[in-house]
Amino acid sequence: SPQVNGISSDSGLSAVRCDVSGTGDGIHFIANGALVSQCYVHDLNFINEEQHLDGMQGFNDTAGPGSFTVEHSYIDEILSTIGTPGNSALTFGPPSNNSEPLCTPAVDNNFFANGLYHLRVGFRQHDGAITNNDFGAVGAGEFGYAAVESGSLATWSNNRDEDDELIPQP
Repeated sequence: SPQVNGISSDSGLSAVRCDVSGTGDGIHFIANGALVSQCYVHDLNFINEEQHLDGMQGFNDTAGPGSFTVEHSYIDEILSTIGTPGNSALTFGPPSNNSEPLCTPAVDNNFFANGLYHLRVGFRQHDGAITNNDFGAVGAGEFGYAAVESGSLATWSNNRDEDDELIPQP
């Protein structure tokens, strides 16, 4: 159904070798040890043009610091029915900041085809590693490859654009 996530869990998500399509958002997880590996997210579906969608969404548990891994996955081009790009291929972290670290992400060896930001790293991330990812072309109306709002990643390395050029840490 386009109104729900293709795969969603608030606890202990392990999504391995999944093919997700036709939903409003692809994979939704809480960062308490979640693992998303070797998944293909494609052909997501808007209900209307007021909605935005994400290939994958990682959120945080209020119980305290957590972690998650997204690896070896392919988030294909996400477009609405009129061609508007999706919000993000992968987005995680809260939209506002305070001093408490909340999540340690590991994002390795993925393909992010598009999105207003292909990858959005929200606030309160700590000691994260964003490595070896490939990004599709930045299209008309998109903001860029990545937004790192927290500035607290431990590692940003070998992330490449559509021309195989290194992308500097945002």
